[in-house]
Amino acid sequence: MMKFKGLSEESGENLLKAKISGLKIMAERGSDKDGETIDKQLASDNFCDFQQVIDWTGKGLEDSKEEVRDLAGSILEQSTKDISESLKEKLRVVLVSGKGGYDEFRAACALFKHGEKSAEVVAKLNEF
Repeated sequence: MMKFKGLSEESGENLLKAKISGLKIMAERGSDKDGETIDKQLASDNFCDFQQVIDWTGKGLEDSKEEVRDLAGSILEQSTKDISESLKEKLRVVLVSGKGGYDEFRAACALFKHGEKSAEVVAKLNEF
């Protein structure tokens, strides 16, 4: 696990849990200001590369709310770590959900970044 400088492993894990929870709440609210805050957080401190954050995306991709699925896809899109086949499959499920939301686009972005260039992925990218 990556560590935060000056924090114990347990404190670092608790901090990540709190950040994930806060981002999920902001995503659910869906305001422009919340979106800007989320974007800044995802871009800071290699946040998207922490294993605990990547692990959370599996739950996020299965959430009933489009905004949370979009957040999970955004995290995977920005992560520089390899993602599991299980997460790729969850992204594919979101990609073809047929609702036409941003979560589908974000799933396509994440899959493309992590090497999947299928016709479905490219078609979804071309829609936006």
